[in-house]
Amino acid sequence: MAHGGKGGRLLRAIGSYFAADLLGVLGVALFSILLGRLRGAEELGVFSFAMALGTLAQVFTDANYQLTLPQQVARTGELTALTEAQAAKLVLWLPAFAAVLAVAAASGQPQVVFVTAVALFAGLLHSVGDTLMAGLRGAGQQERAARIIAVSSTIGASAAVAGLFAQMPLALLVLLNGVATALPRVAWGAQALHSVHPEWNPWLELQRLWRLRPSGAVELLQRLGALLRERFGWMAFGFLTVLFMRYGVLLLGWVGTPAAVGVYSAAQRFLMVLRMLPGAVLVVLLPEFARNPDRASLRQGIALSLLVAAAVVLPLWIAAPVLMELTFAIEEAVLPLRLMLLSFPAVLLSHLLEAYVLTLPGTQHRLVRAMVLILLAMLPVTLLGYAVGGVPAVALAYTVMEVLYMGAVAWSAWSGR
Repeated sequence: MAHGGKGGRLLRAIGSYFAADLLGVLGVALFSILLGRLRGAEELGVFSFAMALGTLAQVFTDANYQLTLPQQVARTGELTALTEAQAAKLVLWLPAFAAVLAVAAASGQPQVVFVTAVALFAGLLHSVGDTLMAGLRGAGQQERAARIIAVSSTIGASAAVAGLFAQMPLALLVLLNGVATALPRVAWGAQALHSVHPEWNPWLELQRLWRLRPSGAVELLQRLGALLRERFGWMAFGFLTVLFMRYGVLLLGWVGTPAAVGVYSAAQRFLMVLRMLPGAVLVVLLPEFARNPDRASLRQGIALSLLVAAAVVLPLWIAAPVLMELTFAIEEAVLPLRLMLLSFPAVLLSHLLEAYVLTLPGTQHRLVRAMVLILLAMLPVTLLGYAVGGVPAVALAYTVMEVLYMGAVAWSAWSGR
């Protein structure tokens, strides 16, 4: 990070990504609000649980190429890695589909299984768009990628909301949202990459992708084994990151009721919107720190992050009852919302520090170990808390987990360089 023009460019890129992700999350939040109001907390709980499972599969399929591809493209200027990454994603999608569908079946809710299967197919399309967006970020086109994400997310959310008013079943709504988001993103992403690198031809790359397909079951298993060995650290890091974020929804989906999932999900939707800012910081700064790690800029970023977090959390804490009444109209979600808001400063600092430490070889393994230890320690505490205090206890457990993880990332940042 630097001062002057470069600092302004980074701030614009962070702002663009925040706005793009914000539009996407607001679209999902609007759909969730309408779903909860029109069809009740139970169907909202089914939707939230199924989408959480779909997100876990998508993280496994992505194998955190969204973090490593921009670094690779930024350092080499080559786009050949994009097709190889997408071929790897297609191989990883098959076991992800089977495993997540088995987990959904274990919930004993047939509707969850069907909606999850639809979400998994939509996620396969999303993986192509994610690859193209990673290439654009590595090529220095962060703002252009952000615009594509913003418009395609808006199209997908609008289609889902229209389908909701048209009385479409939940599974069809999930499919409509996925297809209407992914197809424009893929088309515009391919066009944008070709305009930046005219030698990169999406049709030739599509043919190359077809040639890279496994010739049979034996080669498929061999490639899968090689990918698991090569990408295990990054895959585990991405999986656990999402597991942290979806911790309460997944746990309540297994041990609670659909209504309890709906209450927790209503509160979490506000935090999902807030998490777009830390996400934008990580996406934009990771390639920059890969080129030039700058501890002084990191200290400045930490101070600014604390001020931003305080300015965000305090007003929302006060306005929580009004916000919940105006949106989901679920009074029981006010206290969980307030408890989860306390995690936002830790989340913001964690993402800033991750952008710094993840450029170091092997750092993800250290963070993975920290997340596993936190999950193992907090799981029995959360189960006991839910039995005694209900959904608010699960929300408090989530906040404690994020604070503990922030401490682990901070230790890595200060001991790693």
